[in-house]
Amino acid sequence: VLAVAGVGVTLIGVVLLVVLAAQAGLLRPEFRVAGGAVLAAGLVAAGWWLHGRPGGRVGAIALAATGIAAAYIDVIAVTTIYHWVPAPVGLVISAVIGGGGLTLSRRWDSQHLGLLVLVPLIGLAPIVTDGITLLLVGFMLALSAASLPVQLGKDWIWMHAARTAATTFPLLVGLAGVYFGDGRDLWLAGACGIAAVLTVVGALI
Repeated sequence: VLAVAGVGVTLIGVVLLVVLAAQAGLLRPEFRVAGGAVLAAGLVAAGWWLHGRPGGRVGAIALAATGIAAAYIDVIAVTTIYHWVPAPVGLVISAVIGGGGLTLSRRWDSQHLGLLVLVPLIGLAPIVTDGITLLLVGFMLALSAASLPVQLGKDWIWMHAARTAATTFPLLVGLAGVYFGDGRDLWLAGACGIAAVLTVVGALI
């Protein structure tokens, strides 16, 4: 319980750093992004070190998951708030971070690590993107796709559920918005198709 609370509190702090600090004009954007990146790298490194210590598995999983999710939030901020990189580049970087980080959950044989990355991002990523946007859907699809190979040979049902929810929730909100709008959005329809394929393939795996 303490580990989960620590992950949540720290990630909320990262979101406050990149979102509210930007809105209030506190610190330069470079410092905010660099601070988030340094924090993420430090947390993952600390988790890696702690994992080799006696009785350090729970703390290591919490630290590593927080670092991976913080790095993902940092990339979303760089792409959506500061526009330093184009959307396709941001999506590729986020997929690399998500895939690399979640591979660690396979290496450590820990479904909890993957869940502590995926679940917080479902709630915090929309805050960074200022609502449900097509780009947010893209980031969630990238995370879902990157986490797919992690489950090969693993019967991690909760991981599958979290990966499916990460794409389904924003898509449902987006579909509702289109329904009450003009009722047409080919990009959103394409995203729904990709999400459906990822979910079916994940279920088969």
